[in-house]
Amino acid sequence: MSDELIIEQLNTKLRRPLKLQKQLTWFLKGYRVNEQGNIIQLNLFKSQFDGPIPDEIFELKHLEHLDIRENNINEVSDKISQLTKLQYLDLRTNVLKELPTNFDNLISLEKLYLGHNRFKSAPIIISKLKKLHLLDLSENEITELYEHLFSSNTLKKLYLNNNELKHFPFEILKIKQLDELALIDNPLEARPTGFEDKVTKLMY
Repeated sequence: MSDELIIEQLNTKLRRPLKLQKQLTWFLKGYRVNEQGNIIQLNLFKSQFDGPIPDEIFELKHLEHLDIRENNINEVSDKISQLTKLQYLDLRTNVLKELPTNFDNLISLEKLYLGHNRFKSAPIIISKLKKLHLLDLSENEITELYEHLFSSNTLKKLYLNNNELKHFPFEILKIKQLDELALIDNPLEARPTGFEDKVTKLMY
């Protein structure tokens, strides 16, 4: 099925049909295509989705950028593994608690936004994303943070503000260099110093 037909199917689930845009921004809905006519960017924020992500989206095999924030999404299907060219995924402000076990098939993913959901821990599968350099888990319900998150060699920006963390493995910063680390508004019991040279921008 062509991308054009997939959009037609997806439009049947939307109050207003998506429009082709020359350039998409964070406040503009629609889709963008490349020179071959393949859809590479899709913005579906505030589209009143309730439940899982619509399956039609997973048929857009050339998709590089997906913004589906501010809906009521409670599940990410394992079909998302089909989006192997996806570089940017924004799932902020939904009701997610977990990710599928094959999420690491997103081999091109560089930026992942999961803020303002209902995660209680950072999904282990995230550490297997080979190209991820930005992870936003702010405004969740995370109480525990495991060192698996830092096994990624590419992760440079980590946002964990507004969670329920009492402990943070600051000692990991001795071997892990980060550009940005946000821990604001967590009930941390200890705030060690001496790691500032390991993080370009430390916010806690």
